[in-house]
Amino acid sequence: MNITIINDCRDANAAGRQTTRATALLGGSVSFIGVASDLQASGNLIDVLDAFEESPGVVLVNVAPRNGKAKKWKNGTPFGYFQYKKVLILASID
Repeated sequence: MNITIINDCRDANAAGRQTTRATALLGGSVSFIGVASDLQASGNLIDVLDAFEESPGVVLVNVAPRNGKAKKWKNGTPFGYFQYKKVLILASID
């Protein structure tokens, strides 16, 4: 299974930690895309979905507002999910 992570926490430590967790939980190969904004994340999500074509996979997108701009949730920003063709997308919704 192909797995792609799109995240605004993009330093080497964060990328390594997230890639390791995704591999341990889901198996398969993991690609990591570091972004700086919601707009970059959405563009990359479209590119990734196009690249999957008809293959099954998972895309994890986490680009949550920080620095006091986000709504304060007890356990962090919630995630939602949806299916596009054979790809499961899990994303922060704040």
